[in-house]
Amino acid sequence: MERQNGNWRRWWLRSALLVMMGISLVGPSGGVQAATIGDVLDNTATTNNKLLDANGKAWNMYSIPRQVWDKDGKKTYIQQRERTADEGSFVKQGYSWNNQGMPLSPEDPKENTARWNNQALGSIAYISFKDPSSNGPIDLKYGEPFFSLNYVDRNDLVNVENPLDAANFSGSGKGGTPLSQSQSGSIFNPTQVQSKMKRSAATNNKFRLADGATFDNGFIQATGNVPIAAQIAESESAVDGMLAGNWGVMVRIKVADGIDARSLAAAIDWGKSYYYLTVDSVQIFGTQISDLNFPLQFDHHVYLDPTDSHVFFLKVKGIPYGFKEESGNRAQMYLPRSNADHLDYLHNRNIKGNNAYTLDKINGDQRPTTLNDSALINWNQFKQPSFFTSTEKNTAIWDPFKGMLTEMVDKITIPVIPGIMKNVIGWFTSSPIYSLGDLGRTASLLNTARPAEDRKMTVSKDFWDLLKNFLRSQAIDPILSAISKNFMKAPFRGRARINFSFDISKYKGSTDPVKAAFTQGRLPAAPYADGEFNHGMGTGSLAKDNPDRAPIEITMYDSSQLVDPYSVNEGMPREKLDKNPRLRGQLQPGITPMDYAVIDQKFVENGGTKYKVYSNFSSWTGAIVPYDRHYHENNGSSDTLHSNG
Repeated sequence: MERQNGNWRRWWLRSALLVMMGISLVGPSGGVQAATIGDVLDNTATTNNKLLDANGKAWNMYSIPRQVWDKDGKKTYIQQRERTADEGSFVKQGYSWNNQGMPLSPEDPKENTARWNNQALGSIAYISFKDPSSNGPIDLKYGEPFFSLNYVDRNDLVNVENPLDAANFSGSGKGGTPLSQSQSGSIFNPTQVQSKMKRSAATNNKFRLADGATFDNGFIQATGNVPIAAQIAESESAVDGMLAGNWGVMVRIKVADGIDARSLAAAIDWGKSYYYLTVDSVQIFGTQISDLNFPLQFDHHVYLDPTDSHVFFLKVKGIPYGFKEESGNRAQMYLPRSNADHLDYLHNRNIKGNNAYTLDKINGDQRPTTLNDSALINWNQFKQPSFFTSTEKNTAIWDPFKGMLTEMVDKITIPVIPGIMKNVIGWFTSSPIYSLGDLGRTASLLNTARPAEDRKMTVSKDFWDLLKNFLRSQAIDPILSAISKNFMKAPFRGRARINFSFDISKYKGSTDPVKAAFTQGRLPAAPYADGEFNHGMGTGSLAKDNPDRAPIEITMYDSSQLVDPYSVNEGMPREKLDKNPRLRGQLQPGITPMDYAVIDQKFVENGGTKYKVYSNFSSWTGAIVPYDRHYHENNGSSDTLHSNG
């Protein structure tokens, strides 16, 4: 009888809550359409191990999928349209489903060049989160590896260097301990993003909701420092792979009960991710050639785990870009998928002091620092950034010689000498692509290792060209080639600062409409009855009693732990691309091995590098809601929502 009465009480409570939902008395008002859209693409449904659409064409990963059925009743997909810069979509599986597939890179970077040129790898780049010389952590001069999750009022760029800065920032909301002048100076926050949390002695040094703030809307902002070691294959096709964005890694995010993983993933704010990559400078005769760069992006997909609703995967890869020759032997950069990629490109920044510079010259011969994306776009050219056309002229637009030497000469402090040397250098050549910015500098230098036929460093049209080019081939080109091979003969190191946000207004929290009445548009309920998230260092398990518990786990997977399940560039020559164009046909946006890559299944649980994750906020708990105690379902053992998507 007591059990029946309990069931009746729950039935009446459900009914009452549904009525309340109908008249908008429960939960934050309104609703926001998620920017992760379309049907879930089944990347395991292949035809002859190829991922094809309903018309038999190769699936392009820039497409928004719509599920249909063919004449035989088989599930297939239509490529509706190209995604926009602030959209994403779901993919069924983030790891391999059979023993097939081509590895993206080798486990030993010494094998990278040989295996790429022997057509046994999917990518040109080896990328690891451990130092290959020791298989241990990368030197701390590249910073401590970590991710920090802060609850803030806006989704603009905030760059922090370490976990302590992140925690201090998160605790500085209204009513908390304000940042000191030195603390503020170490945090890049040009638009004054505010924390919705506070922390002070009055809160027993725990995070609590800031004065006047609510758990509704706002953003969970993830900021992280990711040290890397990388090596590029020494090959004629290395630059092609780099320009195609055919390199990258993957990330696994696992959440505790009470956080709806799929709903959280759907709330990713795709148009507001920021990246700041720095890599080792190249030393030339004691002078540094710096600001070499490789643009990053999330690939705008959420990869699911069919066996674990607590898990989703993200992919970080290169942005496709290129260079074209303009009239008068000048050069200009462009994005082949600008409508989809312009925001990601513009959000790759080089932060120096109080300024975040664009990687390349935009709106003239300058690198702007404004974070107003609209001011940097040519709206008449499919949202291409307003890339500068070089004033430098050269029949060989890929030649980096003058640009490199000029950069070295500019660092000479002896009066008059730099001017004289620049005049001498100018007699030899000029460097159109090199002069465009960080990406032009990087691409033209790497090209010197093995220039393709259509990327020659010299072009001879008369006797003087022949003379200059002969002198270069004997004395200069070998030096240029040796410089570029710094990135190909041994691993180089660097670090990526990554900043991305979850838009809580798009967080639903549950597929159950009763639970969603309490969770939609609201910060996820704390997965533990104490209302807290992290304990200790945030490197432990999800278990509530773990002294270092981390209810949100982040694991990074090396490129060697990824595979292209369809082996799309198998059998394609990597040299003499003018005579063997098949590889270039495959290295196009949306159909490269990296676009299709997933984690090799054997590494999902027993591989990867687990990161410290600091959740610098507290939240409400399911115990606030009597219905949600799940008393009968869980024998009184749980107070939380347990919404697993």
